[in-house]
Amino acid sequence: MKITKDEVKRRLHLDEVDTDELLELLFQLVGGCQSLDDRRLVLPEPATGPARLVLHFTASGRLCDVQPGEALTEQHLTEMEERIRLQLLAPPVPRLVRKILFSTQPNDGYWRFEDRLVLRPLPAGNPATPWIAETHPLIFECAYPGTEDTLLSLSRGDRIAD
Repeated sequence: MKITKDEVKRRLHLDEVDTDELLELLFQLVGGCQSLDDRRLVLPEPATGPARLVLHFTASGRLCDVQPGEALTEQHLTEMEERIRLQLLAPPVPRLVRKILFSTQPNDGYWRFEDRLVLRPLPAGNPATPWIAETHPLIFECAYPGTEDTLLSLSRGDRIAD
């Protein structure tokens, strides 16, 4: 029995998950890709083997549609669905991302917003800026819903912090 387009979209949870994270996970599972044109990708690239998935994108670059390729099997689809369920649909794990930002004003205290965002000065003992007109470093902390997958969680944290 042939796997239908609607079944692929449903089992990959295209309407439920972040499409950037879905793409990242599919690239991890399937491997390389090849562009058919400016709005379609084939997974994996033809040098690796026949197509399992054909991904369609909007003009702005967002994933909008998925079609099954001729090599997509029930086993491949089940593996993808299971990884999506475990990594993208699982209950979030609280995580924190920290970045160093630079301000034109000195930061003497700290600022907190809804226990999700915190701006704080560097710890005591760090060198001070030699001139008042220079940029002043500060620590930016952002809480976000992470996943068990470290690589995916780090990219989610970077995207949310940016």
